[in-house]
Amino acid sequence: MAINVNEGRFHCQKCSKYVCDSCVLTHNKFLKDRAVTAKGGDDNWPVTKTVDDTLEFCEEHSTEQLTMFCEDHDKLLCHL
Repeated sequence: MAINVNEGRFHCQKCSKYVCDSCVLTHNKFLKDRAVTAKGGDDNWPVTKTVDDTLEFCEEHSTEQLTMFCEDHDKLLCHL
């Protein structure tokens, strides 16, 4: 059976998100304190009971959430 690398095969309970093989590396690099679990062969996923509203905010624009990633500078950014 072929694996779709874009399939969300990893789950971060703190972010309440599923990430693919490519994105899990970036997630783990910038959010080192968050545990990511891989999808098991039995198709069971962890259940997130609450949504964490402690999102990362921009250092320069303290009210703006980090929503983008700059590959040139290897850094998370806000839209400003």
